[in-house]
Amino acid sequence: MKANYHTHTVYCGHSADDSVEEYVKVAVERGLDTLGFACHVPYIFADGFLSDIRIQLEDHEKYVRDVLEAKEKYKSDINILLGYEAEYYPRHFEEMLENIKKYPVDYLILGQHFSNNEYDGECNHEPTPDIRRIEDYADTLCRAMMTGKFTYIAHPDLLTYMGSEDEYLCAMSPVCRVAAETDTPLEINLLGLTDGRGYPREGFFKLAKTYGCRFILGCDAHRPSRVARPKEVKMGLDFIREAGLSVIDHAELKKV
Repeated sequence: MKANYHTHTVYCGHSADDSVEEYVKVAVERGLDTLGFACHVPYIFADGFLSDIRIQLEDHEKYVRDVLEAKEKYKSDINILLGYEAEYYPRHFEEMLENIKKYPVDYLILGQHFSNNEYDGECNHEPTPDIRRIEDYADTLCRAMMTGKFTYIAHPDLLTYMGSEDEYLCAMSPVCRVAAETDTPLEINLLGLTDGRGYPREGFFKLAKTYGCRFILGCDAHRPSRVARPKEVKMGLDFIREAGLSVIDHAELKKV
């Protein structure tokens, strides 16, 4: 594994209490040439709703400062990138972009953890028997990719369908088509794979292969020890081999 763009820190509010520098040290030790930080982006929601899974506004500059300081300190050892993981919430999307463009942001990855808006939608981590939820989820991913702002989709198969595989693949096929058309890589998520979260889903990735999609490994690391952890990387490579896929080492960053 040469690069990881899916790294979280304590600033997300649900990661281990480790510094940005600790993640960097592990990445260097394990031979990565690129480490991208992607804490959950700050969103300013209506009616004073505060999310507890993302960077708080008062911590935003601290997050940026820590990443940029590590970038400078370790520039001879590794390429450090400032990024964010973001949902596509159309009502708030442009305001979010204006907020992060104050800083030298390198990229966004799409992680659609909630439907609609976080304060009035449903959590996409919960499996569903409703095919309409899969269709809505797929539509959101497609609209997000068509903004041209996302470097890749994190855990694109996050929402698990409990019905037939044929129904699921039919509903998710637009995601594969748009990912191919927009050249948006799809992430094989190592956290989901090693923690038994129901993703990555082999059927989805085999379908995406038929569309000519590109794929990339993402650690989704919430503690330094899980940055390019050899056991997890091996499991990812085994998944790739069994599904008949190939992966890219580095992502082409899309401008925010």
